[in-house]
Amino acid sequence: AGAEYQHNFAVGRTDRKHADEIFGMSLLISFSAGISIFLIGTFGIDLYLKFLSPDPKIIFYVHEYFTYFKFVLLLSPLSTLLNGMVYNDGDELIANAANFMNIIGNVIFSILFAFYFKMGIVGIALGTVLKEIFSIAILSCHFLKKSNSLGVRLFFSFKDLLRFVKYGFVDSGMFLMWGILMFALNKLVIARFGSFYLPVLSVAFAMIEISVVFDGIGTAIIPLAGVY
Repeated sequence: AGAEYQHNFAVGRTDRKHADEIFGMSLLISFSAGISIFLIGTFGIDLYLKFLSPDPKIIFYVHEYFTYFKFVLLLSPLSTLLNGMVYNDGDELIANAANFMNIIGNVIFSILFAFYFKMGIVGIALGTVLKEIFSIAILSCHFLKKSNSLGVRLFFSFKDLLRFVKYGFVDSGMFLMWGILMFALNKLVIARFGSFYLPVLSVAFAMIEISVVFDGIGTAIIPLAGVY
């Protein structure tokens, strides 16, 4: 989010050179973030599971799932960045097609690999990786269009990096707090009730996420209803 804001500011000032530098810098940061999260996930998963202390069967399934899911951690920062930049560049069609792939494609691929190819939970993880790859491929099509105004200049500035953090703190902080909450509740459920009830907690989280989507729609409609 911080990179998108900075890029929009530069475009608004008609400083195309700095806008291209911001995009180039944000690409470097997304690659670095993806690699960092990938390494933390790869080498930190055992420590995470040791702290949670779930049943051995769940540990087995987590390791099976993480075989491919760790590559989602690698690709997700780049996918998120490209989606926001392409949308801000006026290509809602490509951005929405990528969002469609992220949701519907994930469901289709996961069902296909899990049940048709009988890969189980590994197939679900593989389907999630493929939706990230296809999403990035769809977003990359924007750079082939004549309407594309996104340019790339290799650039790095600590001053701009601090602005990235400043403007992106709210969004990133929200996801960080959500992750901490999920971790704490998982630990609480396992400690108090056992691993058997973890699926119930997962369903509860899914319902909360769905309700947030509809709450956003309702919030957007309120001022429109007042006008008309």
